[in-house]
Amino acid sequence: MAATLSVAGCLGYTIESEDDVQQRKARIDELESEVGDLESQVETKDSTIEDLEAEVEQKQSEIEDLEASIEEKDGEIDSLESDLETEQKELISKLYELGESHRQRAFKNWQDGGDLYDQGDYSGASNEWGLAAGQYIDATEVFAEAASIASDQGRSEVADMIESSKNRVQTSATAAHQFSLASYYYSHDNESQGDKHLQEGNSALEELDQYTLYDPSEIDSSLGL
Repeated sequence: MAATLSVAGCLGYTIESEDDVQQRKARIDELESEVGDLESQVETKDSTIEDLEAEVEQKQSEIEDLEASIEEKDGEIDSLESDLETEQKELISKLYELGESHRQRAFKNWQDGGDLYDQGDYSGASNEWGLAAGQYIDATEVFAEAASIASDQGRSEVADMIESSKNRVQTSATAAHQFSLASYYYSHDNESQGDKHLQEGNSALEELDQYTLYDPSEIDSSLGL
């Protein structure tokens, strides 16, 4: 009877051991399955990371291209701004030259008017001084435009120089106009009116020294041309 119990006990142990082994195998299979799933997830994550890294690299390349494009555009803008500045300077210069051309023609008429006046040809003198006044007015208008452009561009020194020339030719226009009127009245034997306008013309001449007439080369030098 004791031997039978011993065998049964051994048999029971053996059965318990086999069940334990089966459970362990099942657990191992379960763990291996979980590991496989995790490895699959890791591979998926690795693939995603690689895709993201490739996307980042592409974006970085695009950013570099954009930065290069921006740098190129900045260069174009700098070039255009430089060209515009030069064109603005040249515009001021050419306007001043045009105003000076009007002034020179006015001065020629002025001299001719003076010569005719000295010769007693008051009618001719009146005509020449009238032409001079018109040319001086044209010069005044052109100088005013040039000064305005220079001022708008922040070139205060150039604007002040042109403004001085403008004031001088404007005063010359006033004097020429008064001398033209004086000569007209003298030609019609109205000495009182002639003397009146002659005095007004001389008064205008006295104001000329308040203003400096600049040569075009001085304007160009101040502009940096």
